[in-house]
Amino acid sequence: MQDSKVKNEDYLETTVPQYSDETFFEHFRVSRNVVNEISGMFQNSEYYRSKSGPYGKLLSGDQVFTYY
Repeated sequence: MQDSKVKNEDYLETTVPQYSDETFFEHFRVSRNVVNEISGMFQNSEYYRSKSGPYGKLLSGDQVFTYY
């Protein structure tokens, strides 16, 4: 018997942008503006510019979401 894994394909690209500001805050406990600000700072950092993983570089916003 194979284990069935639930996948949320395109969650960050499709589902999250459709959230109202209130729903966004309920899910992540931080405002969309704060996430965008942190993502921008991270994207401009030397660390982000110089690193990538085995599957290439993830978008800075996607990386920020992994912490929320």
